[in-house]
Amino acid sequence: MLVVGFLAAGVLLAVLADWLRTSPAEEIGVLLDGCCGAAVARDADAIVSAIADDYQDGRYAKEALRDRFASLLGSYPLHAASVSGLDVDVQGSVAYAKFRTRLRAEGEGMLAGGTVDWDMAFRRDGERWVITRITATHLNGQELRGGGLFEGY
Repeated sequence: MLVVGFLAAGVLLAVLADWLRTSPAEEIGVLLDGCCGAAVARDADAIVSAIADDYQDGRYAKEALRDRFASLLGSYPLHAASVSGLDVDVQGSVAYAKFRTRLRAEGEGMLAGGTVDWDMAFRRDGERWVITRITATHLNGQELRGGGLFEGY
């Protein structure tokens, strides 16, 4: 009887450990939710901490992105930001995600009650995922040519 109890406890622990393990797609979702929270808090440094140190997209290096985020967050103070429609394709230590952020900002600018569609790439860096490419594809349903971070906002 004692052996059966130990076996049952072992099976229960294995099931619990599997249940607590998160998938790469879930980890990326948590990372993006954190970026949304940082955007509402106007914390450009926290957003940039999710980006790979060697980030370079032909337009911005990591430090320039930090300045760009700080400028955007200063111009459009957000009350809320959330991720929806997250679709993640994981291929080993890299992943690609398409999703929409819903924003609620002060004033009547382009982000007040707006949406932004994103196409991003990620790389596994030790125990965490980091962003290696950021492309905004649509702003409030309109295509953004060139994928810049709202050029000339």
